[in-house]
Amino acid sequence: MVDTFQESPNRFFNLKRISDFVKVLVKSNLHQTWLLVYLLINLTLILRVATVSMERAFSSMKYNK
Repeated sequence: MVDTFQESPNRFFNLKRISDFVKVLVKSNLHQTWLLVYLLINLTLILRVATVSMERAFSSMKYNK
């Protein structure tokens, strides 16, 4: 069995965003090998969206008071 990382080690170079890194992990099936790293990055990407959503909800509640 050939290690997928050794097949193309250059796939992680020239990535601009964290989301690009996650896409490369999933395409190369390395998200199963580095599960905790994948979950941590996934959580950080979701956390930004959830925080903004909650701030908007509390802001609209402030106006309703």
